[in-house]
Amino acid sequence: MSISKKEPRRSRMRWRWGVAALTLLGLAAATALVVAQGADAVIQALTAAGWIGVLMVAAARLPALAVGAVGWRLLVPRRGRCGWGHFLWFAWVREAVNGLLPVARIGGEIAATRLMMRAGMRGRWAAASLVVETTLSVFALLAFIFLGLALFAGRVGGQDGLTGRLLIGALLMLPLVAGLYLFQHFGAFGLIARAAKLFLGQDRLAALTRQTGRLDRAIAALYKDPRRLAACAAWEFLAWCLGAFEIVVASHLVGHPLSWTDALILEAMIQAASSAAFFIPAALGAQEGAFLLFGGLLGLSAPTALAIALLRRGRDLVLYLPALLVWQWVEGQNGLFRLYSKRRH
Repeated sequence: MSISKKEPRRSRMRWRWGVAALTLLGLAAATALVVAQGADAVIQALTAAGWIGVLMVAAARLPALAVGAVGWRLLVPRRGRCGWGHFLWFAWVREAVNGLLPVARIGGEIAATRLMMRAGMRGRWAAASLVVETTLSVFALLAFIFLGLALFAGRVGGQDGLTGRLLIGALLMLPLVAGLYLFQHFGAFGLIARAAKLFLGQDRLAALTRQTGRLDRAIAALYKDPRRLAACAAWEFLAWCLGAFEIVVASHLVGHPLSWTDALILEAMIQAASSAAFFIPAALGAQEGAFLLFGGLLGLSAPTALAIALLRRGRDLVLYLPALLVWQWVEGQNGLFRLYSKRRH
């Protein structure tokens, strides 16, 4: 079965046009929300916070980032494990790529795997730790969303069945996450490689099958240590909870301070909305809509809720853009080194 060389190029072009369309659609939705709720009031709230406020919100993200790196590092066997500072760097780049680039939230995992291997880790352990950590992080996110729903129900009541609908939506995610775990348990990557080899009928995929087999065995080995899994999940849950600290700081900056309980509720609902809109780059529009809806139910005016949402967007640029620049510099340095080595030999 022959595959035209033009077909992958066409697929890439369709992907790029689709990503661009979704980005523009999300940006238009976010802009429309700001305009509809009064751009002057939103700008006034943002002006009160200023650039110092954006820096403070970016700094408020660091505890969650650091705690998540601790949990991720616990998964890796002690032999060959990098230091905590390395994992903080891996997590920083991973979030930056997923948060700012149109990569459907998987490009960060690829970038982090490359960095881990360059730091001296074996490829299969680097990739396996990412796969297992991502799965545990999703489980922890679900637990965090359920916590937010419980607090939301106690805070605002039924709200005409809104709480029940949100609970049903969260429950529907459980089979998907369980299926993700079971898929890994039965050797997910080996199954994919064998299916590709069967479909394409090419012997050169035999090496890929061997590599995916090693990856599946590494994933299975990580799942055999329940204490390490529980510790990682606990740290990941704490990281999700610490995300509310950004909202606490941002709400104080715009002049409408929220309690920790309300910030936890709002953060849980924002994460749920962002997860549902994973196909939209940076969840543009969806995140702002969630801030508007749930912020209003918690007593925030529409301009204030949108100002907090835009402070979070500013945080993304301040915190993640430097990570992307440093990462690209590191990639460029490695590329120049390889080119220089080839010319010498």
